[in-house]
Order: sequence, then C-alpha cells, then structure tokens
Amino acid sequence: MVLNKNCTQASPDELDNAVKFINECMEHVAEKTIPTCQMCSQSKRWWNNDLTKAFKEMRTTRDMVKSYFQHFHQWSEIMLSEVKWLQKKALALVKSAKREYYLKLTEGADTQNMWNFRKWTNGK
Repeated sequence: MVLNKNCTQASPDELDNAVKFINECMEHVAEKTIPTCQMCSQSKRWWNNDLTKAFKEMRTTRDMVKSYFQHFHQWSEIMLSEVKWLQKKALALVKSAKREYYLKLTEGADTQNMWNFRKWTNGK
C-alpha cells in the first residue's frame, strides 16, 4: 500500500501519501504512549505556549552558540547578541504572562477565595 506494487519508482503523489501515512502512524503511537502533562501544586499555572516556544528558541540558539564556539574556538558576537535578545524577550513574556494571570485571578476574587492570595506574599 505504501508504494506501487512494482517497487521500482514512486510518483510524487505516492510518496506524499506514504509520508502522510507514516506521520499519522507516528502521531497515533505518540498520543498513545507519551503521558500528558498534569497540573500539580508545583506547576506554574501562568505558563503558556508562547513561553514554551520562546524558551525553546532561546535554548536552541544558545546551543548553536556553544556549538559554534566548540567548532571555531571563538565566540560569534552576532549569535551572542541574538541569545541576549531572546533572553530579554523570554523574560518579558514571563513578566507579562504572570501579570495577566494574577490580574485575572484578582479580578475574580470574592469573599471566599480572597484570603488565598495571601500565600503570594511572605505571610504563608
């Protein structure tokens, strides 16, 4: 089913269908076997997908800088400045995500849950 019956040459459409089929199989297996992330008391509830992407991009760029240094034995100033910019961007995203999350929580405060906010300060 994956390729033509003669197994000699495949058309671009056949290859595309084969790749789609393999990708679907891999996604199905991943969904079945990889555990989902569960929120717990230690989880950062303000964390979002934008932060995940920003930190992943920052780590990838930082690893590229390290690899460049190991290969050429000198730092790339352009790449270092990119890492610093990505760090600033990621930390700014953390700050805004926290602000949005806690603002949303405090706006929804009532007499029953307002004392839970005391835990954010030193008065635990």
